[in-house]
Amino acid sequence: MTRLDSLDVKRVLWLAAAAALLPACDDGDDGAAVLFSDDFNRSSAGPDWHVSAGTSIAPAQGSPAPGLAMAVSLGDSAQTAHTELSFTARPLTVAVDLDATTGEASGGVEIVTSAHAPLATAERFATPGGDMTFTIGAATQTVSLPSSPGVQKVTFSVDSLGNAAWSLGDTTVLIQPGFPTAPVSIQLFTRSGTTLPGAAFPTFVFDNVVVTSP
Repeated sequence: MTRLDSLDVKRVLWLAAAAALLPACDDGDDGAAVLFSDDFNRSSAGPDWHVSAGTSIAPAQGSPAPGLAMAVSLGDSAQTAHTELSFTARPLTVAVDLDATTGEASGGVEIVTSAHAPLATAERFATPGGDMTFTIGAATQTVSLPSSPGVQKVTFSVDSLGNAAWSLGDTTVLIQPGFPTAPVSIQLFTRSGTTLPGAAFPTFVFDNVVVTSP
């Protein structure tokens, strides 16, 4: 073997050793591990969700269609869909696309305990010119919405120290420390508190549910 051949072999071995030190790639857009992802591109909610009556796949609605739809009806009614999986609460990021027609009801996303008690909520009110209320524990922040808000991405995140936050689009709207360490699930919901005859009731559509962890 010539001296040049020896240098080439050493260079190959060095490159191989350097490549072995590089971190493996994963499915997250920013290096985060994807724990759960659902775009509802099928005919039913499927085994990943436990859904109540009035919840179905909407083939013509979503971002893009199809999406998971909850049609609100008269009276003090509610629909829910929660993940069958639970997730380690810290650290964690949950993103959901949310849309709604106008009417007398609200709907949104909740981070819940194993007993389905809400720890953090993003609730959109579907009345024209309505708003969106974000809560983490006892902390609350209300954000005014445009008259036709369309599809909105809501994101809940919590770091390893328990600092939790809600974001609407790219804007952080609420930050609160001390989020619990126990496993959590994701719950989508609608609520109707009106019994007015002739009231208009909205349909809420959820899509692109993604759960990641650094």
